[in-house]
Amino acid sequence: MAIVSGRSIDDIIRILGDVPWWLAGSHGLEIRGGDGIIHHQLRSSGIERARAALHVFAGRDDRLIMEDKPLSVAIHYRLAPERRNEVLTAARMIAADTGLDLQPGKMVIELRPPGLDKGSAIRQFLKEPAMHHARPVFVGDDETDEHGFRAVAENGGFGVLVGPERATRAQYRLADVNAVRDWLGDVAEALA
Repeated sequence: MAIVSGRSIDDIIRILGDVPWWLAGSHGLEIRGGDGIIHHQLRSSGIERARAALHVFAGRDDRLIMEDKPLSVAIHYRLAPERRNEVLTAARMIAADTGLDLQPGKMVIELRPPGLDKGSAIRQFLKEPAMHHARPVFVGDDETDEHGFRAVAENGGFGVLVGPERATRAQYRLADVNAVRDWLGDVAEALA
């Protein structure tokens, strides 16, 4: 079992406790594999410049919420959805200036070092000896999960989109979190 999240590993552990599963945090920028050691991608030199620029931009509207992560920075606009295009334009300009990747999500834009994502984390987990013959299944509800859906499909597995229908690489869909819980319960019961 692995948890692959946009949250930092510290945040995952804060929410779930120190579960014995493999963890990928910050969209694959942090990995805790079978050895239990947390490995971080090297911090990009552009993060501090991006953080400063986003703080200035967000400082003009208290409805825009900054999220500082260990290796990235995000701006949430869920309290000001009408500002989406402005936030996206500002984030694109900052990304171009700093060499960072732009990662849109549900009412959030994240600026992060290039090259790693939820899909790369899944591919890395699948290289672990314990996962060599596993059929990967990835459940997600956000645009940021599309890399994961692609990775599991490329490796003989399938993705499950949670929430309303939309264009996706996931092969299946569940209506909401309760449906995911029910489905996981059914799977666990069948495996027992």
